[in-house]
Amino acid sequence: MMQKKRTPKAFTLIELMLGIVLSVMVLATFFRFFAHVNTAEKNNNYKSSNLARGASSLQIFADATRLIGLTTTNLEFVSAAPRIIQETLGTTDGNDNVVFTFNSVFGGPITKILDEPTSCTLRIERTAAIASNPLTSLRIATKDDVYYVGYGWINSDRVSITTKRASNGANVSAPCQALFKKGDLVTGPNYFYRLTWVKNANLKFQRIFQPVPFSFDPTTTFGAGREVLLDIPAGQVKLVILQFLTQDTTTLEEIWENGLAYTIDDYRDIKAVRIAVVLLPRTSKDLKGASSTGPSQTICPFSDLGCVTLNDLSRPPIVFKKVIYLKNLDYAKRSATP
Repeated sequence: MMQKKRTPKAFTLIELMLGIVLSVMVLATFFRFFAHVNTAEKNNNYKSSNLARGASSLQIFADATRLIGLTTTNLEFVSAAPRIIQETLGTTDGNDNVVFTFNSVFGGPITKILDEPTSCTLRIERTAAIASNPLTSLRIATKDDVYYVGYGWINSDRVSITTKRASNGANVSAPCQALFKKGDLVTGPNYFYRLTWVKNANLKFQRIFQPVPFSFDPTTTFGAGREVLLDIPAGQVKLVILQFLTQDTTTLEEIWENGLAYTIDDYRDIKAVRIAVVLLPRTSKDLKGASSTGPSQTICPFSDLGCVTLNDLSRPPIVFKKVIYLKNLDYAKRSATP
């Protein structure tokens, strides 16, 4: 019996056209999804980088400010020359220049004695901050005084003390085991820190290498060495608010002030510092050809007095705020008060 010869079937024109259309739709969907994911990733990185920059910048300032007065002596606190806080030029409405200069142990070692000393080689809690440069001397805070000490060598967990001075500057000949105890605080010297901002200019925070003794002279520049810890370009900084908290001695009311008219005595009464920064991203956001100008938004970080109005959709602002309480300065004031 003869079998019928089979003729292979081919796609019809309609089937080919339908297949091409479906393939194009699938590819278009894939590329649209890919573009959406890519845009979302860019926007996320765009926002994350701005958040990280602003948060880390204010944290550096807060860490240095929080340590004001950590190993400050009564003599330094009550001295006629302002030795802890040098200058307070804040702003309530964001239109004034900002200058805040103070002393802090930030940037150097902050550790403690681990064992009861038997010699002038002290075992200290391990710290990586001994690489801080220049580290010319140390402070050891005890229950009796704050001593300024020189050292022969220092590593991550030991220090060899060579010279000792009391807070009044007098040399001390007593052995280390008679002066220092387990748990005593060991820090580096205080250094000057300065925050500066002028409207439409960079926001800067610097560490000036001019350690104790505090020979501050407002008519001259600081020591030759300095380290820029924070420098945000003017185009990113739209508003800076810096204020200082004091307490009315009669009503006990807490008042936030700009500190422009503070005297030497006023510096010692500061309870806290608060700062707000309105920051724009470094680069503009891709709006896919849409207009970058939109409805205006007014940002007032602390009150209706200090505000900024923005309407650039391509550079959405982020507000960063910190309130830093000066507990160490408050303790120094209490211990210095009869």
